Amino acid sequence: MALFSYKDFSGGMLAVNPNLAPQNTSGIILNADVDNEIGSIVSRTGRSTVGVQAIDAVTCLGLFQHVDQADSTKNKLFATFDDGVSATNADIYDMEAGTPTVSLANDTRALKTYFLNYNGDTLRLNGTDAPKAYNSTSWITTGGVFDLANMPTAYKYPKEFLSRVYMWGHTTTPYRLIYSGVLTSSAISWTVGNGFVDIEPEDNGGEATGLGKVPGYLLIFKRRSMHRWNYASAFPEALVNIGAYSQTSVIEAGGLCAFYSDSNVNEKGFYVTNGGRPVCISKNNNRPMKKWVDAISSTAVVAGWSTESVFAWSVGAITVDGDAYSNVVFRYNRVLNQWTIRTYPTAFTVFAPYVVSGVNNMTGGDNDGSVYKMDVPGVYTDAVTTTTQAFEWKVRTHFHSYGDNHKKTLLDKIIVRGNNTDSLRLSAYIDDDTKNPISLTRGMWKKILSLFSVGNTIKGTTIAIEVSGTSQGSPTTIREIELASITVDNVYE
Repeated sequence: MALFSYKDFSGGMLAVNPNLAPQNTSGIILNADVDNEIGSIVSRTGRSTVGVQAIDAVTCLGLFQHVDQADSTKNKLFATFDDGVSATNADIYDMEAGTPTVSLANDTRALKTYFLNYNGDTLRLNGTDAPKAYNSTSWITTGGVFDLANMPTAYKYPKEFLSRVYMWGHTTTPYRLIYSGVLTSSAISWTVGNGFVDIEPEDNGGEATGLGKVPGYLLIFKRRSMHRWNYASAFPEALVNIGAYSQTSVIEAGGLCAFYSDSNVNEKGFYVTNGGRPVCISKNNNRPMKKWVDAISSTAVVAGWSTESVFAWSVGAITVDGDAYSNVVFRYNRVLNQWTIRTYPTAFTVFAPYVVSGVNNMTGGDNDGSVYKMDVPGVYTDAVTTTTQAFEWKVRTHFHSYGDNHKKTLLDKIIVRGNNTDSLRLSAYIDDDTKNPISLTRGMWKKILSLFSVGNTIKGTTIAIEVSGTSQGSPTTIREIELASITVDNVYE
């Protein structure tokens, strides 16, 4: 065969027998997107620091923007951190006040914090400390929108549904879902119109892990089951014996709820539901990512974020095919059915929307006392507290046999076409071996082409090509990888 080209990368990543892989999919796409310019690989945008680091070497336990509907100048981005490495308490910081300042001090240390903004106030729960709310002026413990003096204690997860506030995850009655009366005038009530429902105490679903919602249903998650509620009924049984890993892994967008689950052996994965039976988007379909998902640790902090087209989850460190990746984020475009992965200088533990000048952004709190704005337009490095850091990106094709199991020799040159390709690196891998890359020498670079010399050293039954680079002041775009000449030898090896 004289020539072979990879011209379409729009299928994203795929973990599958290479003989079955569509040609528009790749074995790995790291720190690059395939939905920026459809069909092309484009190195991702970076992150920037919100304010400055709050406190060194501690993990973000909660992140939320208080939004004042009447006066946006009173909006606050709150982040919860323990007050030191050897902390005795946790504090909620105002991250936008130049140097972060403590807004609420002396919560119980090491507890994840959950927030709900409703009718102008922001509720804070952690399952231990008494409920408090921020009313755009101060933190209060009685009155306000949430009827705090009468609010039941020891719940973790708040959610608004059909003008009522629901709470879930009680310390001693984890099967009980409670709800307030409807919003009247300027507040809800926990003494009038309120109630509760016990969500199948006998279903072996395990501990309460979170709440979500889709149009028409409140979704109630245990570790090993999912239930739904429409205010008229909790329905007679669990909808499915798959539950959510954590509240931070449950995300919502586009009328859908997505979550991560490791509830059952061989059912580990990412799921999406519109209120019906959840569908796994990481296995049992035409874009499986099973080996990548299986690499997620059973103790990982999994946190998700979403837009109308993208679901993403931070999953910590993973090792796949012997290669280790730190601070990994799985990114899925649900409209185009594309998976890619990312790595960052620090691990994200929680995400939250962040409205600035009327535009919704996404922020992430990390394991080093900072909050970052994600995917910042025009930024192609990653902030790390007070500095910035370049990141490595790459795309590796599947190992192709090119329709023939005879030994192949890759000759002449490989041409990479795109934009901003002057610093590319190119390697070849043979015989399904990802441990011994063969580096190619770039012979010439033109405005849109990079040419790499091959020689006659690349011989194998299967061949994969990897193009990589370092983030720069502008994105790199890869539109085509052309193998100028492949010869088929009349031997099997």
